[in-house]
Amino acid sequence: AMYDQPWYDGNTMYAAIRQGMNEFTPLQLANYVATLVNGGKNYQCHLLKEYKSSVKKTLTDRKKAQVRTEQETEVVEKAVENATVELPGPMVDEQLSRMVNDFASRLQQQGLSIDQYMQMTGMQPQMLMEQMRPEAEKQIRTRLVLEAVAKAENITASEEDIKAEIEKMAEMYHMDVDKLKESMDDREKEYISTDIEVRKAVDLLVSESVEVDVPAEEE
Repeated sequence: AMYDQPWYDGNTMYAAIRQGMNEFTPLQLANYVATLVNGGKNYQCHLLKEYKSSVKKTLTDRKKAQVRTEQETEVVEKAVENATVELPGPMVDEQLSRMVNDFASRLQQQGLSIDQYMQMTGMQPQMLMEQMRPEAEKQIRTRLVLEAVAKAENITASEEDIKAEIEKMAEMYHMDVDKLKESMDDREKEYISTDIEVRKAVDLLVSESVEVDVPAEEE
């Protein structure tokens, strides 16, 4: 009761919509208490139905992406398997150098230099490169096959495609789009264009393969 007065059904309605004597709803009060319990962190409240719906959509989207990735991998591997490709040595060496640099960057993010890694593992730089060479050759072989598919199917990257890709890169690296464009030389722009054509070639190969339906998540 409020001020020694009986509690009527209408009081419940007023309290729920923050009317009457209270300046807060029960949900707001619960959120306030939860914030105190959580050490000052305020988490957004969700209805259980909405939360379950969001989780279901997330799981379904994730499964679709997984199926798509697996399908792409299978289709591309078959295309590469059926192709005869001569691997240019300089391209393989360049890819190998890029892979080593990426590996060194990942080590650096973990607080370890490439030299420290070599000392800890007893590995020599040449040994590391020889370990990575098969993967480098595979990546170059795959790219050459997809480039050939793009050329045979007259697949090209439009100006809009290239612009969208550069904008995506600028957002990723937190850079101004115009400044990023200015920092790129013709070779880098050509690589972006080729990369777009390769992705379109993958999309074409997948679209011509058998599509797999993704079952919805059960509730």
